[in-house]
Amino acid sequence: MTLKAQDKAAKRPLQLDSFANHKAKQLIYLQLSKGVFETGEDLWFKAYHMDSRSFEPSILDTTMYLQLRQEHTRKLIAQEKFLIKNGFSDGHLQLPDTIPPGNYILMAFSRSAILNDSTEYKSLRRLKIMKRIQSQLQVEVSNQITGIAPSEEVIVNVRAMMQKVPVKNAKVAISKFVAGTLTTQLTASTNANGQATLKFKLQEADENVWFDIQTSYQQEVVNNQLRLPIGKAETISLNFFPEGGHLVAGEHNEVAFMARQDGKPREVVAQLLENGKPVATLKSVHDGMGKFSIIPKKGAQYIVKINGQDNSYKLPLIEQSGTVLRMIRQTDRNISFLLTRNNTDSNKQVFISTQVRGMTFAVYKAQLLKDSLSFNLPKEKLPQGIIELTVYNADTIPIVERLIYLDRGEKISINANFSQPEYKKKDKVVLSLVAKNEKGEPVIGHFGISVYDALYQNNLDHSNIAAHAQLTSQIRGSVTNPEYYFDESNKERAFFLDLLLMTQGWRKYQWGGDELLNSKAGENFIDNHVRGKITSRTSIPEALLAFTPDRYGLNPIEVAKNGSFSISKEQMALSSQGYIYVKPLGTEEVIKNATISISDAFDKINESLNRKKIISATFVDSEKKDTLTSLPKLPGVVSLEQVNITAKAIQTRIYRDKYMAKLDSNARFSGNFDYVGKCGWLNCGSCGSGTKPVEGVSYSRYKDGRVPTHGSFSYNDVLKTPYEYPNYTDEQLLKLFNIHRVQSFAKNKVFYAPDYEQHPEEKNLADYRNTLIWNPSVITNEKGEASISFYCSDITGKFIANLEGIDSAGRLGQAKLLFFVKEDK
Repeated sequence: MTLKAQDKAAKRPLQLDSFANHKAKQLIYLQLSKGVFETGEDLWFKAYHMDSRSFEPSILDTTMYLQLRQEHTRKLIAQEKFLIKNGFSDGHLQLPDTIPPGNYILMAFSRSAILNDSTEYKSLRRLKIMKRIQSQLQVEVSNQITGIAPSEEVIVNVRAMMQKVPVKNAKVAISKFVAGTLTTQLTASTNANGQATLKFKLQEADENVWFDIQTSYQQEVVNNQLRLPIGKAETISLNFFPEGGHLVAGEHNEVAFMARQDGKPREVVAQLLENGKPVATLKSVHDGMGKFSIIPKKGAQYIVKINGQDNSYKLPLIEQSGTVLRMIRQTDRNISFLLTRNNTDSNKQVFISTQVRGMTFAVYKAQLLKDSLSFNLPKEKLPQGIIELTVYNADTIPIVERLIYLDRGEKISINANFSQPEYKKKDKVVLSLVAKNEKGEPVIGHFGISVYDALYQNNLDHSNIAAHAQLTSQIRGSVTNPEYYFDESNKERAFFLDLLLMTQGWRKYQWGGDELLNSKAGENFIDNHVRGKITSRTSIPEALLAFTPDRYGLNPIEVAKNGSFSISKEQMALSSQGYIYVKPLGTEEVIKNATISISDAFDKINESLNRKKIISATFVDSEKKDTLTSLPKLPGVVSLEQVNITAKAIQTRIYRDKYMAKLDSNARFSGNFDYVGKCGWLNCGSCGSGTKPVEGVSYSRYKDGRVPTHGSFSYNDVLKTPYEYPNYTDEQLLKLFNIHRVQSFAKNKVFYAPDYEQHPEEKNLADYRNTLIWNPSVITNEKGEASISFYCSDITGKFIANLEGIDSAGRLGQAKLLFFVKEDK
């Protein structure tokens, strides 16, 4: 039968809409210019701020908070604020030369995207930072566990080579992390065979153990990571998931399973045994997942044994009576289900609800006939995405549930082409694209486009906007290779995605009924603007003076009677040097007694992250084979992503701006009352005054600090050293002058791309850009068309173009294509 929506719906299913408001209202997806960066480069990004239920660009927030952290230690490396415009933000972080090579995560936050609760957080991207993309130093790492718990130890063996020749005296530093916390550090040097061995004690309580291994020799640095299973041999986890949630005796059950080992999918072949006798062979078909059919017998014992393994695995508890839900088929119009039960409940009435991302789309009422019910869900009534189908009994108590992915083809199809399939060094490239929706109609979309050397693709993270929004962010825990399920070249992706949803289970659905009804309302805890408060022993100033180093005297900031004030996004956007300075306005007495406190959103974010699980997708790939085909070494040239310069690396926001330099000068000179008397002594009491001391010049003074006067003295009591003016930290300077500063939006910077037509003389210069173009704001016209042009560099080989975007209706699209740059003949 085909069900029709009821006028009187059950109360519980319709509660989901209100409880869905407990979830974050915004979802952030980060697109990077590439996946692997070298120290000294710029990390370019674009953030898509989407409504978490419709995926439409969201205008709720105006400030994005960005953090770069080491992946395993979660150590904070950099943080910046960026202005959100109409649901999009973009910018860059400078990676200093001093940043340690390794794996990192880039995390994005905004007021509506993070709540002050204990849920998972997934608005992030994994990336690699390397000293050099192609190191001459090759490092091999192996390990073994010896001993018997609790006296186990792990032996880490490191071998260093250059051009297949062992390297002696390479420095090896290994850090042991347990659950993200550094516990032990050991160092060693390689011997004449290029080998070093380090031993670490293991504790029974050690879980999630990582070793970060850094090997350095001359100017080369190589980082390796090693993850260990601790306290037991590597065992395979095998879990079973009955369709609908229950395994019922005497009924036809479909059971999905998932095998994993060491945190990764494990392909298995196993035997299902009934009372010790094999009755079926189970075989995984994708990422350790598979499924089988079974009609369990009452009183029978069922176990599964993996071929070649000693362990056995029990099926879930077999219920003697209950209800089973099975999806029978999907057609272009309907999704067909069969509901069966073997209990004696005389009430045949059930309610069937469908909800997507907390939005209830329909509640149906039906009657079972002879303890079974066949029904169809009309696809036209449902949106694209993960659907939670729930069957309730007459008392609206859920009895079975199922997740299904409905693909209505709602997406942006991107047809992109290069002006030619291959190019020579410094050739001009034109990339044209046409964007259409599922009906073939042109789409006005907002796209980010990057073209980069294939060597800089990160095999640890190659997700895309559709995979993140429609799958990764919707399921609790980590999803393996999420982009696979949105690649139309994978013909069995729909079947495998259904397996994934069965094995993840409806209890892991972020918008699941139980999840929503049992959740507590999370709170927004960061703001789009900066909040602060003034307290005073006398009277509170009516306003604050706000200014920037380059734009002195912004509009005064009004202070409320209770001392509260806020700095708007418009004021934050006026500074081009990273900070806004504020100080009280009023009489000298008012200023002296005023104390300013400013709420720091980053402090609140850090505190919230302590209660959350930071989760990223898992990617299982073979090692990449791409290599640079030509990148000559040029003495004294630092090869950056955008341009080569003969200069020292730039540090990230570690500088003293002009205003702070002025304060430092005032504090060092105007606030310094030291003088040199005519006698040449520092602060001579007899002279009483003199000239300002000169930094670096030596002056006489007493060792014990007493004030010198004219008369006799012992040379043993005298100290003559070069004079140094006081050195103040920024915090000391600000406190000294009763000034506070607020981190404003990060500086804008234009991605460097040469134009050899406009400046043909630059063709003679060396050009080793590995990212040829990064444009985060490509907007298609009414015909769905757009094009960009750029120039190849002197690097040859395979290049990847990555295009991702969104339209105003929340359709998502992505495309990747390749081209080649060849040597000149």
